[in-house]
Amino acid sequence: MRGGFGFKETPDATHLHPNRGLIWINARRLGGTPCFTGSRVPIKTLFDHLASGQPLDKFLIDFEGISREHAEAVIALAGQGLLEHLPRA
Repeated sequence: MRGGFGFKETPDATHLHPNRGLIWINARRLGGTPCFTGSRVPIKTLFDHLASGQPLDKFLIDFEGISREHAEAVIALAGQGLLEHLPRA
């Protein structure tokens, strides 16, 4: 595994990235949509819930298979990616 955005490689993934076991992209699952590892829940669903003003707890109730730790790690990972691409003063 290589350093990077926390994607999990799967043997049949079309888009391989190193991981921390948070996200997987598999062409045979939801057409390659990035999902929480071990689920068919798209990562975008978490951010759609949050953007609509719903609390994280509501997302966790709606998608019982996703742990709080997993969701918070994905949010933190997204924040790291955002900050890495901002210009420095």
